[in-house]
Amino acid sequence: MKKLFILLFILSILSFNLYAGGGTEDLTPTQASEFSSYASWTKVNGETITGDITGFLGAAHERSKGFREIYVNDIGQPVEFGNQAYPFPEGSIIVKESFENNKGSKGDLSNLTIMVKRESAYSSDYGDWEYIMTKPDGTISRQGQLSMCIKCHAKSDYKDYTFFDSSM
Repeated sequence: MKKLFILLFILSILSFNLYAGGGTEDLTPTQASEFSSYASWTKVNGETITGDITGFLGAAHERSKGFREIYVNDIGQPVEFGNQAYPFPEGSIIVKESFENNKGSKGDLSNLTIMVKRESAYSSDYGDWEYIMTKPDGTISRQGQLSMCIKCHAKSDYKDYTFFDSSM
């Protein structure tokens, strides 16, 4: 009986932690409609990006042999183009298209990765960015405070957790 009580107690604590989301549950996630028109936004890079400008791209964004295009909405544009200091204002959205490498040329779109600057205290330790990963059709596959994204982008905290800007 005592073992059953201990087991139930442990399960209740685990259930509470799962229900509470461990402090990272997003009750108001960004909807795909908020970035669905990204192709009409300002393109940040003049030429298609390939290679690894960060030095630690690893397996993300089609690796160093993939091709990438980056877009920013009107809210984030002044910071992206150096007309306003970091940090990006709330509501800024940056979209990165990643394309497969097709024998040295830009191949099929493999995914979109999106950064959305959220309200203050959304993720204070990491610049209040929400990270979103989509399938090629724009369907969201993962989003929120994604540890894989945070781990890499933390290396660029001095640029508000972004890597590429129009000066590169």
